[in-house]
Amino acid sequence: MRFSNIVRCLLAVFSTWLLSSTSAAQLCPGDDFLEPNDDCWNPSLLTNGQTNSLNIKDGVDEDFFFRTVAHNERLTIGCYFSNVDGDIDVWLYDVNGTCVLSLAQIGQGPSDGHVLVYTNTSGVLQSIMLRVFRPTPQPNCQSYSLIVTSQSSPCFSTPDDVYAPNQLCSTAAPLTPGTYLGLQAFGFPRQDMWKIDVPNGATLLVDALFSHAGGDVDMRLYDQASVSNMTCGTSSGWIAISSSVTDNESVSATNSSGGTMSYYVLVDIYPPGDLECNSYDLVVSIPPPGTALCFGDGFSAGPCPCGNQSNFGAGEGCLNSVGYGATLGVSGSPSVSADDISFTVSQGRPNQPGMLLQGASFQQVWFKDGILCTGNPTERVEVVFLDSFGVATTSSSIITNGNVSAGDTRWYQMWYRDPGGVSPCGTGSNFSHALAITYTR
Repeated sequence: MRFSNIVRCLLAVFSTWLLSSTSAAQLCPGDDFLEPNDDCWNPSLLTNGQTNSLNIKDGVDEDFFFRTVAHNERLTIGCYFSNVDGDIDVWLYDVNGTCVLSLAQIGQGPSDGHVLVYTNTSGVLQSIMLRVFRPTPQPNCQSYSLIVTSQSSPCFSTPDDVYAPNQLCSTAAPLTPGTYLGLQAFGFPRQDMWKIDVPNGATLLVDALFSHAGGDVDMRLYDQASVSNMTCGTSSGWIAISSSVTDNESVSATNSSGGTMSYYVLVDIYPPGDLECNSYDLVVSIPPPGTALCFGDGFSAGPCPCGNQSNFGAGEGCLNSVGYGATLGVSGSPSVSADDISFTVSQGRPNQPGMLLQGASFQQVWFKDGILCTGNPTERVEVVFLDSFGVATTSSSIITNGNVSAGDTRWYQMWYRDPGGVSPCGTGSNFSHALAITYTR
């Protein structure tokens, strides 16, 4: 082959390579309008909003952005691109006026975008650096967009209470009846979850006390079944909800399961998230069973036999020689299977015997120095002896002695001696007020 033909052939091959290289280069966009921002010494300012048509090249052109973040400010950075054209990684660094970078977060992987969230709760202004680059090996170049938003809230740095972490039913903090002060409520996913065991037949009352002006606190109540069916803590599994737009919320439930049940109380802020928060106090109570009635105050059951009424609102029987009316309390549960209910008389005549009466009906008739409220058929359930303070508690089985079944309602009083000719009406005995109990399984 003549030398001139060889030269022409080589020139043709070179021209073809040059054209193909030029065409490939033309497919890659040029530097974007924020250049030069190829290293941490020459970053662009990272501003809020959406910025499109940004470009990087593998191993040649990386993009760096700088931003200061105030205390209690949250910065959300979204980097969006088409992963079909190759991946982009996004790294966020803490910086302090130099290019000494301390890695804070990484956004990487086979997706069409990465979102990084940085919240400054340090108490001082912080500087951050964003690095956008192509991991190797990758095609030559890539275009992307940035969407930056910021939010500010003092709740970002508000510490949780001592019971945290208790966001889930599985990590719920156990509580017993009482008052819990200085709790902190946040929105999802930083809500509070509390666990309370309630005896069969008992009623659970939970009150959240707060000022609505400080944040909208809501409550939801879940039963033990919600744990099994995985609806505990969800928006659909609750059995009671309190979500008003006023101060304070309250939920309640009565356990009729036949055994002790765990209930779960969720306290959170609306709307979800932690932009809002509020402090609250929680009052948990499991009131004793029964309804108190037939007081000797001259109103609820009429006048006492000889004008020996107790003070209105005192919740006592008719006055005795001690100067008070006797009261009757109850503890345990109305559960027949639990068989743990007991009665306590207080403010009776010290060092005297008493008799717990059970009635299958209700009445209000004068008898001795008081008002007899336990109607026929009336049973004498147990003899007790009042101590030096005028107090005594039953100790035997009320279920057995009273022959009661689930579904029965019975009325109870303590009939006690008041001898020595000093009782107000001179009859030598008196009654406490009454209690009505409806028994459960």
